[in-house]
Amino acid sequence: MRTTIQGLGVLLANRITVILHPGQGYVGHISSSLEAETIPPFNLRDVTVEEAANFIVSRGAKGVWILYPTSEAEVSVRTFGYKDDASVLSNTGCVGDGRQ
Repeated sequence: MRTTIQGLGVLLANRITVILHPGQGYVGHISSSLEAETIPPFNLRDVTVEEAANFIVSRGAKGVWILYPTSEAEVSVRTFGYKDDASVLSNTGCVGDGRQ
């Protein structure tokens, strides 16, 4: 579907949830500004979560993805577009892996 970089991250995170917890569904709503940059639909097959996240944030004006813990045993991924999510990113603290 045509949506923002952040919206694509929501879809990716939800797909991961469905795979990890097949009996647990999800419901959601992806909303954005009418001026937000949207990414045309695409198909990815046989890729890892990292490859999917990298592909998403390489679209349009580009962006970044962040992996964060949701519990002691699980993590989730969020994607942000540089153009539309600058204010969110400026308030997001990240711990790097030490690479410069």
